[in-house]
Amino acid sequence: MSNLKKVTISVELDGDQYCALLGIDLMEGVCGFGGTIDEAIESFCESWIIATPSERKIAIESLNGPV
Repeated sequence: MSNLKKVTISVELDGDQYCALLGIDLMEGVCGFGGTIDEAIESFCESWIIATPSERKIAIESLNGPV
């Protein structure tokens, strides 16, 4: 059995930048910004890599409940 959960990263235009966000908001989530959708997702991936396990868990739990 696998205990994987499906998560969705939202991408929205925020002023003149796109924001790729996993989490309920910027305070509890992991995010990345860029001038294009691709740049925002690339920035998100970089943020995800440097996020601590605790930060990742908080981001996922803010959307889906306890991991």
